[in-house]
Amino acid sequence: MGKYWRHFKTVSTHKWEVFKECKACGLFWQGLLHDMSKFSPAEFASSARYFQGNRSPIEAEKEKNWIL
Repeated sequence: MGKYWRHFKTVSTHKWEVFKECKACGLFWQGLLHDMSKFSPAEFASSARYFQGNRSPIEAEKEKNWIL
């Protein structure tokens, strides 16, 4: 469960930082909706499974599955 929680915190922090920057530029809705797909069950579970904390989980998944 630890990886899932840490991945959730990382995605949420990223989303919050993007939202603040978008809001400052007058792009409220774009910031609010940015990366919502990251919270979908399929994408979240896959990314959390390969979460390492220092690089993209998508890259780790590709590496493990030989998708280069």
